[in-house]
Amino acid sequence: MKLEIYRDSFDSDILKRECFKININITGKASVNKNLENAIAELACADLICLVTDHNPDLNNLIVQSGFSIIGTKNVYKLENFTHVVKKENENLKIFSKNWAAEFLQINDFKRLISTLVVKSRYWKDSLIPKELSFAIYEKWFYNSIYNKYADEVFIAINGKKPIGILTLKKHKEIAHIDLIVVDPDEKGKGIGNLLLVESFNYCQQNGINSLYVETEGENIEANRFYQRSGFLLTKHSLVFHKHRKKEKN
Repeated sequence: MKLEIYRDSFDSDILKRECFKININITGKASVNKNLENAIAELACADLICLVTDHNPDLNNLIVQSGFSIIGTKNVYKLENFTHVVKKENENLKIFSKNWAAEFLQINDFKRLISTLVVKSRYWKDSLIPKELSFAIYEKWFYNSIYNKYADEVFIAINGKKPIGILTLKKHKEIAHIDLIVVDPDEKGKGIGNLLLVESFNYCQQNGINSLYVETEGENIEANRFYQRSGFLLTKHSLVFHKHRKKEKN
């Protein structure tokens, strides 16, 4: 069992609490030992701990006994074939990249897309995190992706002057990750998500990317089906837990 522990400065700054993340990777024959208990004990300064782990009955029982509550599940998908998705034409729809968006759009233009995405997040599902702070996390995430250097590329679907979809990419050497992807609920079924994916595939091909990853909530059936239809393969399924030491109220 391998533990990765770090302070989540992004969440800490917005929630005004000390937030830490624990990732547990189980390799080979997993054995539950004192490593997790020691790690939790060492995080005495933590107000909120997010723990992500593989399925393991003994380990999961230990996590619950340690005061964690399950928030949801997370799926990781991988794609290596960027050629099979067909781009649908839409004369009223334009796809713009990061530089154009930063010049012509304000963060308020994205509030509807932010609201669509945040309600499916682990923050929103946690009743001890105020809803306005959940929204603030995603608003800052959008802002950093578009106006700062958090995302390496951003593709935005525009209908008239209205943003109706967005996809952001981060890359490292020959691997890229879809960091954000969302389509306006009123525009679903029009192939906008497909168009955004095609733009990301073209970017990968042009920049020597061999593998494209994306994460989504296991409970988000629509998103999981979308990735599966687009050729992504499920590579990892994890449980997500939260533990609060200083409880907040809605």
